[in-house]
Amino acid sequence: MINPVVLTATAVAFPDSPAMVVARLLATAAAMGWLWLGRGGWAPLRWTSHGVREDR
Repeated sequence: MINPVVLTATAVAFPDSPAMVVARLLATAAAMGWLWLGRGGWAPLRWTSHGVREDR
């Protein structure tokens, strides 16, 4: 999830560099894409009635 508060804080911290906000946005999107697609799914753990078990 891309946090708008983090993007706003980055814009405030670097007011003369909007490229920093874009870089933060792209870095977050890349990390989320890696977590979602690159690792085979969002949540590798499954919740059961007895607790948590790993699918892998």
